[in-house]
Amino acid sequence: MTVPPRTGIAYVRHLIPLTEPRDITQIRDALASLPDIVVNISASAGGPSVALSDENLAAALAEPGRTLAADALPDAVYFQIMSGKIAEAIGESEAFRGTLASHSVAELGAGADRIARHLEQIHFLLRGYALQRPQAGLNDSIQELERLRDQFVRSAFEHFDNVRCMDDLHYEIVPALQGIAGMFSSEKGGTVL
Repeated sequence: MTVPPRTGIAYVRHLIPLTEPRDITQIRDALASLPDIVVNISASAGGPSVALSDENLAAALAEPGRTLAADALPDAVYFQIMSGKIAEAIGESEAFRGTLASHSVAELGAGADRIARHLEQIHFLLRGYALQRPQAGLNDSIQELERLRDQFVRSAFEHFDNVRCMDDLHYEIVPALQGIAGMFSSEKGGTVL
């Protein structure tokens, strides 16, 4: 998975020198010192890019090479993209909850799956963000989002329970997403927690 830039937005490429033996702490420190938010990485300047995650970072460091290429976006652009993804997930969650009032969740598998995918994508992007910008409370939000996604999937696909799905969405998922959206709000000046 790579995160494509929005139309008209170009990544800033940073080259991070790698030393032997590879030191993950050194790389995380180098990522944290960058002025932009890293979205994608590759094991070399010309190699294929993948989204920043623990797993992809470990795989890139296992490759031979002297540099790690990191494609980044300015904070304001990244925050705008994350805010848009979260707003879309909130909107779809609220609309899906309304649909559940008159349709069985068993009939709406594609909609439930779409909600689960939104939560999974936001979770994945937050984990990548936390590698570069570790903050107090961010890991709690990441773990909570994972728990809520799993809970929603159980309510929808194991229990086929409309009321549980509606409650998950209204009382837990949407408020959690709103809290995460607050982390990326421009009113806070782009400050997470």
